[in-house]
Amino acid sequence: MSIINSSFKVFNISFPDRKKIADFSAISAKKLKNKIPDELLQLLTEEGQFTFGETLFFFIDPLPMKTTATDWGLNPDNDYIFLRTAFGDFFYWDGIGVKVVHINSAVQNEVSSDIKDFLNFGLPDDKYNSKTLYGRFLKKAKENLGELKSDECYIFVPALPLGGKESATNLQIGKLTEYLAMLSELK
Repeated sequence: MSIINSSFKVFNISFPDRKKIADFSAISAKKLKNKIPDELLQLLTEEGQFTFGETLFFFIDPLPMKTTATDWGLNPDNDYIFLRTAFGDFFYWDGIGVKVVHINSAVQNEVSSDIKDFLNFGLPDDKYNSKTLYGRFLKKAKENLGELKSDECYIFVPALPLGGKESATNLQIGKLTEYLAMLSELK
């Protein structure tokens, strides 16, 4: 039985709209063994990299995100970014639990000490996703700007830390890693 149907049943029901964007390489799987939870590694191996939650979320290969981890003061040999939002916030595994970095405020929060609880019960929280993760702007952003490519995110212009306003009319599409690098300089 696949991991999505066994360990992540609630996730599977809450997010049936998964869309694969890339395979998860055997090289990455080998390098990440014993560094991220087995269930997370199995999910990435079986499902690949994918979007879900009407493209609010992107499951990603943690290895290409090592520079971003360093930029944000994380330990790239211990902290593995595995999930990001359409607006650039990202979730990482630090060997103990799941943490989130809210890029516009540079605030980090512990979300869960258990990957299964996080995926099954933390992510399906509509209020959190709408308010805290900017999900309330997703529909308008997609209507006005189109769908994101896997290396893009919706960005507020000007950036919120530079006095920008939270409004769908202030959104543009930008390159994810470049935007994260720029905002890391402002933290």
